[in-house]
Amino acid sequence: MPPRLRADLEFHRLRVGEDGLWIYRLYDPVSEKYFKINQKVYEIIKYILAGKRVPEMEHCHNDSVIPGSKEDISRVLTFLKKNNLLFEVPAKEASKGFIAQLFKSYIYFKVPLWRPEGFLVDTKFLARLILNKYTVSLFTLAAVLGFILLVKFHDHFQTGIISSLNPAAVKFFLPSIILIKVFHELSHAYTATVLDCKVRSMGLAFIFMTPRLYTDVSDMVILDRKSRLMIALAGIWAELIIAGVASFFFISAPLHSTVSRLSISIIMISLISSLLFNGNPFMKFDAYYVLKELLKKDNLYGNSILVVKGFWRRIILGLKPEVKINVTLLVYGHLSLIYRIFLYTLIVALVYHFFIPALGIALALIEIWIFFIKPVLSEIIYIYKKRQFVPFLNKLFALLIISGFTCFLFMEISIPDTYPAQYVSDRKLIRAEIAGTVKEITDQYIILENKELSHKTELLKVELAYIKARKNQMLATGNYDLLSLFEAMEKRAGETLNQHQNKLKKLYIHLPENVYYFSNKEDLQGQHILPGEDLAYSSVRRQLYVYFDANIKEVIEQGKIYLKHSLEAIPCKIMEGTRIPVRYISPQLSSVHGGPVLTDKIYQPLQPLYKINYLPVKKMLNHDVTCTFLYYRKTSLVVELKQILVKFFHDEFY
Repeated sequence: MPPRLRADLEFHRLRVGEDGLWIYRLYDPVSEKYFKINQKVYEIIKYILAGKRVPEMEHCHNDSVIPGSKEDISRVLTFLKKNNLLFEVPAKEASKGFIAQLFKSYIYFKVPLWRPEGFLVDTKFLARLILNKYTVSLFTLAAVLGFILLVKFHDHFQTGIISSLNPAAVKFFLPSIILIKVFHELSHAYTATVLDCKVRSMGLAFIFMTPRLYTDVSDMVILDRKSRLMIALAGIWAELIIAGVASFFFISAPLHSTVSRLSISIIMISLISSLLFNGNPFMKFDAYYVLKELLKKDNLYGNSILVVKGFWRRIILGLKPEVKINVTLLVYGHLSLIYRIFLYTLIVALVYHFFIPALGIALALIEIWIFFIKPVLSEIIYIYKKRQFVPFLNKLFALLIISGFTCFLFMEISIPDTYPAQYVSDRKLIRAEIAGTVKEITDQYIILENKELSHKTELLKVELAYIKARKNQMLATGNYDLLSLFEAMEKRAGETLNQHQNKLKKLYIHLPENVYYFSNKEDLQGQHILPGEDLAYSSVRRQLYVYFDANIKEVIEQGKIYLKHSLEAIPCKIMEGTRIPVRYISPQLSSVHGGPVLTDKIYQPLQPLYKINYLPVKKMLNHDVTCTFLYYRKTSLVVELKQILVKFFHDEFY
């Protein structure tokens, strides 16, 4: 039976392509998908629609009726079967389509909720009042002025951002998101309607199981390039205008008022959405279609991937690319692949660690299939088919690359492991015993200056010298009447002088090794120091109490670990570690800095507690705190994957 094309498919002639042939749009109303096809494919489909068999089509090709080869006809039939555009699809092909759809559905699928064509047409006159060059220019100017105010009052803006993160202000984010996204999608819809483009549906699209609104404006492919750019930019433009207008309300309203909090929520969501999501050209959001129109490249992502494949096939295998190597598409393809792999890996990690580990493992396997196994298998099949065209040196080069990648999987790498820890320090304080002004700071001393004490000391020296002179004069003249008095005065003055001199010596504060100042060393210069005031400290003993399951011998042999407190990582050298029997969890180690500590059903710690003595390599913490013990463990990617799977199956089934 000849292949029969479905009768509900719609064909539209769009424009003349760069090769001088017409470009057509094929619309499938069942799956709501659009396909761009060239004139050659369209002519082949016309014969399929006429009910001709493939052999007859090949005969027609020999008579130069159909522009195409057997491979072209085969590719068209494969395309039609894969997308269920024929009446009869073999069960095997249908199952392949279902499995492929299952793999892709977790990434992106949409649920139409509304057919807005009638409503949009009825209210088009209102859209024309708003979406004209005068009103849009006025709103844009207002938004620019609003952003200028935000820059001018940036301190007020920063304070508003910080205050919006407290629980009392978070409740404004949900209505802000709904408001902004409704305006975003209506901007697309009304712009398309004003430009006489049909809006087929609006609804919810799920990207990585996260819902977001969408508007189907795929019919814009029949419009000119300027109109397509206007429709693609309408959503981002609307969000930026809303954010700019909200800036006026934020600046004029009191900081913690309802208007201020709602305005800052709208500003933040609009900017984040525009810059990170809709303004991201590496996913099929608004910026992707804008970039596609600017570069004048249909199917930007698909064509860029073909260019990437062709480039590496030429570099590694020496094969002639099937498509022309375009530098722009080559760069975009690599950046897009890197971004998508990073994004999917991040989502898998978040799902695994914070939601459902089983779902995280499943998503990881899907990601490995999509980005690694499936492309590698397809390349192996392609290379096998083209093996006679691959030079020997390129085969050797490909073998070296495969060997290098295999070595990389088993290569020893350092992976950070974190454990809750409590920092304890036995410190020796360095303080001033005598009041004075800091005159100089050296590596060995802090030198203080006390002018009053120095002046009194000099006066005592003069007084003592005078007493000694009078005493010697009495001894020379034989006048012994007041000799005992002067001897007592000499003794008292000498004792007072010794006391003052001892105090002067204490103005030279000796510093041991590894001194840590409580304030900046430069700030101490010229400061007046009171008696008993702490200037610095040196640590005599440094200890950590850590719950961790690593081999303590390996940790000590490694030589250096890191203490992480807040955003600061301090390198330290492990001296010794001793295991401590423990039957409870320290409250300090259960804090947000140190925890969480793994426990069993009766809240006994699963990980042993160690007391570790260490030396700081650079500096140490100023006080006893809970922190994170950061240990770089030697392992390999294969070993890590094996441990993750073993842990997962052990936790799930035992």
